[in-house]
Amino acid sequence: MSYVFSDTTLATVGLIQRCESLCSMGAGAISGDTTLLKQFTGYLNGAYDKMWMAQMSVDKNIKSDDPNYTDIPDAPITMVLSQADYTLPVAVTSANVSTFLRLKGVYFIANGVRTYLTPMTAEDTLTTVAGIPTKYQLNGKSIIFQCPLSASALSLYSSVFHVEFQRVPDAFLSTDTTQQAGILGTYHEYIAVEASSMYLKPIDLKLSTAYHNDFLSELENFKRDVANIDSSVPHRLTPSVESCE
Repeated sequence: MSYVFSDTTLATVGLIQRCESLCSMGAGAISGDTTLLKQFTGYLNGAYDKMWMAQMSVDKNIKSDDPNYTDIPDAPITMVLSQADYTLPVAVTSANVSTFLRLKGVYFIANGVRTYLTPMTAEDTLTTVAGIPTKYQLNGKSIIFQCPLSASALSLYSSVFHVEFQRVPDAFLSTDTTQQAGILGTYHEYIAVEASSMYLKPIDLKLSTAYHNDFLSELENFKRDVANIDSSVPHRLTPSVESCE
């Protein structure tokens, strides 16, 4: 069953309302209390992050992205003549670089064709001689090409290269209503289960532990189901940036 963030009309389909039930708080106890609502929004986001990272741990080739984002996890970066070092793009509009989770690919586009660069190995060396790079090195928050960019590289690739990435899920806001978590709907409830566990920990440790164990058990089932989705082909869910012609 899929859950929205909060629905005070149909209380059975809201994560907030599910938390109210799991914590025996009564209808409206969270949704009607500004402080508790913000507190549970944090708990729900924490539980959602755990499920998102569990999904990413299944297969490094999975390129899932939260459908609540309005852009795609593919950033164009302007190239600069004779420059080899470029800062990784910010993954979400909050301008927080920590939202960038994993680099998935670096590529150029020429005549509608993508050319992917390969990561440098221990045998590869950086050079100060400008040219058209074919390899890159990931260094903290930066991508470093094996050579600075030449005028020919800028001309060939229209002064732009692209970075594919994975990012944290789109966090719930306490003001949200119909937004849903961007994971399999059959596991939405367990976001509320883990959020309730976090809230109950200082109040009822036994119940909190029971909820947390339920969450961990379903987390394994969740990873199994994620692994079985379209398992016959590579997991590649990032949309193409090329025009459709």
